[in-house]
Amino acid sequence: MKIACYKYETIALVALTACPFPKQMEKNIMNAPQAMTLTIPEAGSIYFGLCRNASYIAAHRGELPTVKIGRLYRVPIRALEQQLDSTMKPAGSAR
Repeated sequence: MKIACYKYETIALVALTACPFPKQMEKNIMNAPQAMTLTIPEAGSIYFGLCRNASYIAAHRGELPTVKIGRLYRVPIRALEQQLDSTMKPAGSAR
């Protein structure tokens, strides 16, 4: 079964239906730690509405903060949110 959605809730529901012990699986999912990073396409899509290629271009330019783990690049959620917070202007300044 293929899921075209990156939402963790959807994946969790599919895992619950496939597990022979759904209550036990539900308990494990609720106690699982949340991911601290996203893939480059996920981060671009969720935070900016970018397509896959535009997300990689933004990461290459340095507009998306990335961390290299082995041969994989990931976007730390905290760094991305701090970057967004720092670029926002206060409501009182019009210029």
